[in-house]
Amino acid sequence: QEPGEGQGFGQADQRGRDPFGRRQDSPGFGRSTEDVAIPDQGTLQRAREILDELRRRRGDSGRPPQELGLERYSTVLLPPWVERLADYRRSAALLAEPPGAAMPVMVAVNYSAIDSGLQQGGLHLVSAVGVDRLENWAGLEPAAYAARREQWLDAIQGAFERHFPGFSAAVTQREMATAATLHHFLNTPGGAIYGFAPQPPAALPPKMGERALTTSVPGLLLASSFGGFGGFTGAMMTGPLAAQTAVRHGL
Repeated sequence: QEPGEGQGFGQADQRGRDPFGRRQDSPGFGRSTEDVAIPDQGTLQRAREILDELRRRRGDSGRPPQELGLERYSTVLLPPWVERLADYRRSAALLAEPPGAAMPVMVAVNYSAIDSGLQQGGLHLVSAVGVDRLENWAGLEPAAYAARREQWLDAIQGAFERHFPGFSAAVTQREMATAATLHHFLNTPGGAIYGFAPQPPAALPPKMGERALTTSVPGLLLASSFGGFGGFTGAMMTGPLAAQTAVRHGL
């Protein structure tokens, strides 16, 4: 018999080692397993469910915001220090300094809650909307400006995580547009997001007629954020109004 013949897998050799090469006289070898508790099927199933959920949530950018608690198109996040409407003014001044204990008033906007067409490639767009002032960022060198903006991004994301647990794990890209951003790229006065200071409507819902749409070009109607009292609400409300007007006049 040649050396090695008859030494099949699963057999111990004559050097005192088991089939896996472990010494049989090593500490713990052959230790009794009578005191080892074997989980029952219910415990194993629950463990599998938890692991599956953790794997699904880990960096799951395709997870709908509704699963995180963002069930509506817009949700107002009021910090504890806000007790009356007049306190809202303080929000704009907070961004003049690095984040502290007080967070500004924010509106969480979930564009997946409507048919916005912004869900590209399985990603979902969520915005944190608040007030800002151009003077909050005046005089900052580029590095200091970028550092403070990054600090506020961390603080805002942290606030969303507290309100909507699991939010941070779903973030794949984030950006912050300040009043300085709008002033720089759009040359809007004071960094106003729509380029002008909108006036509040005299009544709600605001009454809008064809005058909100007409232009100096005959037959050209303008449905935009400048309709009504400004903002995306004006754009959404003047859109149907423009269509109705066009049909009425046969345009």
